[in-house]
Amino acid sequence: MKIYFLRHAKTDSNTQNRWQGRGDLDLSNEGMEQLKQLAKQNYFFDVIFTSPTKRTLKTACVFKNSNNFIICDGRILERDFGNLESKEVQEGEKEILSNWVLNTDLNQNVEKIQDMYYLRIKPFLLELKSEYNDSNKKILIVSHSWVGRLISFFSSKETKKELIAEAPINAHIYEYEI
Repeated sequence: MKIYFLRHAKTDSNTQNRWQGRGDLDLSNEGMEQLKQLAKQNYFFDVIFTSPTKRTLKTACVFKNSNNFIICDGRILERDFGNLESKEVQEGEKEILSNWVLNTDLNQNVEKIQDMYYLRIKPFLLELKSEYNDSNKKILIVSHSWVGRLISFFSSKETKKELIAEAPINAHIYEYEI
């Protein structure tokens, strides 16, 4: 089964290199321009799943038409960054937080990668696979950086945890085989 993943268009926090997890941020001017570029692409999706944030919903609406529908699913919310939320990212923090083995939270109440993967992302993807595996439907998931990293990890035939360190680009569509 093929799915498509789209990280939401940019927010001011993306540009300012700030942690943005569960905060319901809107798109920046640059993000709105990215939506215009996405709208020019010739994609059609039968079903669109999105996290219930402004930034993902606005991004998902670019591909909404009379023949498809959008489903909000809280399991594909961004990682909870706890006390780091909206703070500037310090040097080395992203690398530390992407280490599956260490799985640290910097003592800031950050959601653990393993918890996010096993409790939210993997069950969501297994449900998609169960429900849509025999169909020819084109499925788009509009979500966030860490969700995209874990979808990449789930769909990879490699077992390398380093896949998680690679952040998807805002407003870029990725294709995965599940």
